[in-house]
Amino acid sequence: MREVMYVKGEYTSLGAYDCLINALLFWMQGQSLSSTSLCLYNWDFHTSATKPFLFGGTIHISSIQSFMKERHGVEIMEIDGELPVDEPFIMALDAYCLPYIEEFYGKKRQPHFVVAERRSTQRNYQIYDSYYRVSMSLSEDLAEKGSAMSGKPGYRMRVEGAASTCTATIFPYMLDRDYEKVYRVSRLWMTAQALTFESLGAALKEAEAFKKFFSCLRGVTRARERYFEALRVGDLPWREMTEAGPDVVGKWLAVEKNMIRMTLDFTTGYVLFLNSLDKAFERETAFLKTLEKIKRES
Repeated sequence: MREVMYVKGEYTSLGAYDCLINALLFWMQGQSLSSTSLCLYNWDFHTSATKPFLFGGTIHISSIQSFMKERHGVEIMEIDGELPVDEPFIMALDAYCLPYIEEFYGKKRQPHFVVAERRSTQRNYQIYDSYYRVSMSLSEDLAEKGSAMSGKPGYRMRVEGAASTCTATIFPYMLDRDYEKVYRVSRLWMTAQALTFESLGAALKEAEAFKKFFSCLRGVTRARERYFEALRVGDLPWREMTEAGPDVVGKWLAVEKNMIRMTLDFTTGYVLFLNSLDKAFERETAFLKTLEKIKRES
């Protein structure tokens, strides 16, 4: 792997998104690999079977690994043992140890991924966080502590083959699933989870469960924004479908707005939340059906 030195502020177009995918896209830029393809593939919807209030609209790491190997000749491997030296890699940390994440620093635990590198001649790690748009030096001790606290593996990448630069055959991962069933199940899960907020009363707005749920919801909205941005710049013959972007994203923004209304009047807000959630899933289903038809005919 060639030597890469990242520069603070070099990658600023993502903002709040999925921190693991943000880190990978940042690494790809340093390797001069197009990130458009991954953004075009990155469409999913999933809810947690074991952790309440957690859901998302991005693909799982195992799917990322398969896609990156097939499309870019990049092998993504879990780090087993000591952290790499003299190569950029994705470091798993805990936000509890990161002073720039004020909400969590020294207060709460939250796994977080960044790009990191350490030269053999240095003791500190330089980390690049495209999620929070921060670059800083992290001591070896703090890096190892944060990595251990995260409970998540880091990842090192190895470029093994030639990358494909064509994005014309890339369709969302969601088309490989029974997306209509996924949306039906997810809708039931989300409405049931949101209904539990009623018992929180006036404390709802500051409740951790509510904040977690809303953060996941915002993540879905941002994921769709990034998809349509990639669709606009990719060399696809159906780029005119970017016209659906404002409507799809707008439907999710309406869900966010109505979730906030729950904190003012739960009953009214919850009904509006249900209606807007139905519209968001219906719009996504219609968009994916159109893409599915294009895929069959291509």
